[in-house]
Amino acid sequence: MTDQAQRLRELVGAVHAPAPVIELRPETRRVRTLAVTSGKGGVGKSNIVANLAIALGRRGRKVMVVDADLSLANVDVLLGLQPRFNLSHVLSGEKRLGEIVVEGPSGIKVVPAASGVAELTMLRESELEGLIGEFTTFLPDMDLILVDTAAGMADSVLSFVHAAGEVLLVTTPEPTAYLDAYQMLKHIHFHSPDKQVHLTVNMAGSEKEAYRTAEFMGQMAKRFLDHEISHLGSVLRDPDVPNAIRHQKAFLEESPHGIAARGIQAMATRLLNSQPSAPAEDQDVGSLWRKLFKYAKIGKA
Repeated sequence: MTDQAQRLRELVGAVHAPAPVIELRPETRRVRTLAVTSGKGGVGKSNIVANLAIALGRRGRKVMVVDADLSLANVDVLLGLQPRFNLSHVLSGEKRLGEIVVEGPSGIKVVPAASGVAELTMLRESELEGLIGEFTTFLPDMDLILVDTAAGMADSVLSFVHAAGEVLLVTTPEPTAYLDAYQMLKHIHFHSPDKQVHLTVNMAGSEKEAYRTAEFMGQMAKRFLDHEISHLGSVLRDPDVPNAIRHQKAFLEESPHGIAARGIQAMATRLLNSQPSAPAEDQDVGSLWRKLFKYAKIGKA
């Protein structure tokens, strides 16, 4: 880790050359950062991230997906992408950000296998600013950043959850899934009581089952935490989804008029119609990484 921090120091001190992959854009716009997480694995979280990003991209939004699942790194596999490098190569100083970003369907940008959260604790503030500069200079300005976290409540997961402006909590109708999701919500509320949390119910057998699950989660959150959560929508169980996974394609592309595709399109609509609660100063590309640095430091302490 010390070697990686040293390489990043050298990178920050070097003369910045234009990135060979992603063109520069001088202007900066506000960006929504959304950490997509779950209490447990196996709820289809990465599939939701990949397809939601594509749905938003089709509506003219500039979307970046940060794959922060340190163990599985599923997003590139789901989309049939074959990245050679990931964020750890930027932290080590081996690559510029523009060299690791890959483009997915509908123009979405993917930062692959974003390992290296622990290395953030080794960086000084000036080095962190160099990393933030990589994001603000070498990426086109984004409208939304979706962070696909790992499942569970490891420090690396919680760092991204706390750093993002909003959270999308993914569950299924299974009691083990929504009870674990509630435990995640409790942690979010304890540390960030004003955090905007959305909920989606994936792989439900019917709209009625999805509604019951969302209703239960909402009542629990209101009664015991006094925390409002918004039901962003549901994605029903669809036999076309396993086929899309086998073909390494998004189900929104493989079966654009299918049951799951309709659910994800409705989610995209609700997300765009919702208003972010994060302060204006937190709605930029650098804010996510400054906060991630802060929470990674806290977790390390």
